[in-house]
Amino acid sequence: MTDKSDSSTTPTRPRGRPAKYTSDKERKAARAKAARERRARQKAAGFREVRRLVKPKSAPLESDIIDLSHIPDHRKR
Repeated sequence: MTDKSDSSTTPTRPRGRPAKYTSDKERKAARAKAARERRARQKAAGFREVRRLVKPKSAPLESDIIDLSHIPDHRKR
């Protein structure tokens, strides 16, 4: 039989999945690179590039079918 007394001192492999990135900076750089590559692929495929935030309309929601006044914050959309 093997001696189990030194099992706590022997180096063990860490459990679980290893980290894909070592830092947030590396993770953000990889995401930015993937986004650039994705946009380049889409541009080559003929997609029109739209990278802007769309602001909500200032007009309240309107419906001819139901009354929307009971919906809270319905004017903010």
